[in-house]
Amino acid sequence: MDVLAWSYADLKSFKPKEIQHDIPLKDDVKPFHQKQRHYNPKISGTIQAEIQKMLDVRIIFPIHHSTWVANIVPVLKKN
Repeated sequence: MDVLAWSYADLKSFKPKEIQHDIPLKDDVKPFHQKQRHYNPKISGTIQAEIQKMLDVRIIFPIHHSTWVANIVPVLKKN
């Protein structure tokens, strides 16, 4: 299935399982857990707003006690 979206709202009509991305792992790989990273307070509001947008359209969802954890990499766009 090909999905093209110009905004998060365009994805609301899809079920998360229809557009889920899976990362195949080898059986002998050990889980990795990055330490929590602190971000510049100037962009923390922007980060929280983007996270909320993705939560609202079910692109991401909260999990508890995950064995695999990686930090986000926020990048500011020119516009």
